Amino acid sequence: MWISLVGKYSAPEFIWDKPVAPTALVFLNSEKLGEQYANDIFVGSAKKGTLFHFDLKSDRESLDLTGDLEDLLYSKKEDSSSIVFGENFGVVTDLKVGPDGYLYVVSASRGTD
Repeated sequence: MWISLVGKYSAPEFIWDKPVAPTALVFLNSEKLGEQYANDIFVGSAKKGTLFHFDLKSDRESLDLTGDLEDLLYSKKEDSSSIVFGENFGVVTDLKVGPDGYLYVVSASRGTD
């Protein structure tokens, strides 16, 4: 028996003009980091051990970005502070929401001081 899987193309939701090496993505289904982060997306990066945070629109179908990022494109000349949640986590290999509701970062190396 053969099973045929046909993929469907979807345009990128967000574009970085320089590689950031995203490695992990998680939906924070908790209010443990504060109500403002509940059900948002967190993305880990191997480059500079950065954790990115993205709000979702109320329909949860797309990112809710404002200002310079409203065009869904980040370039180095733009301010990334609205999407950078934290840095220096080393090489982020995974993100998990623990049973306690907190966000845990799995890293393959130590971050820099």
